Amino acid sequence: MKDKISLDFISPAIKLDSTFHNRLVVRAIIYDENGLIYMHLVERDDIFGKLSYLETPGGGVEKDESLSEAIKREVKEELGIEIEIIDYLGCVFDSYNLIKQRNEAHFFLAKKTKDTHFIERVSQGDQLIAQSLHLPLNKIIEEHESWKDDALLNVVKKRELPFFYYLKNKKLASSDE
Repeated sequence: MKDKISLDFISPAIKLDSTFHNRLVVRAIIYDENGLIYMHLVERDDIFGKLSYLETPGGGVEKDESLSEAIKREVKEELGIEIEIIDYLGCVFDSYNLIKQRNEAHFFLAKKTKDTHFIERVSQGDQLIAQSLHLPLNKIIEEHESWKDDALLNVVKKRELPFFYYLKNKKLASSDE
């Protein structure tokens, strides 16, 4: 895939001053041998509200770690699988104004190569993962499109849906229900 997605959802009205911290993030759209996509069901009841939603696996990049090393580590920790990176899909800039965080999220397309059967959810964000699911692409798109208007859900939706639409148009994963 030579076309890459590049999106910036940081509103010009937001003053990104020294109170904001930057976070380098990696995310993966991972498919299995049946074309189903790995997603996390995230459940939270915190300053963002009481929410339940789907999100791609991924997380923060550690110091001196490449993007590809980071996504492989994150996926292994969160899902207990190893992956082969198929392609780099692009980058999204977004912000969580409530916690004064600016994200630079890099997305990868990957396929599962091996089950390690060892999940080690270590970060605070990992504790919000209620369940990991394998879903058809159409189901993921329908779910994201159906979300109510909510500040956090809008960030996740705007960040992830363009990649799912792109994959649907390229017919790279199963879109059957």
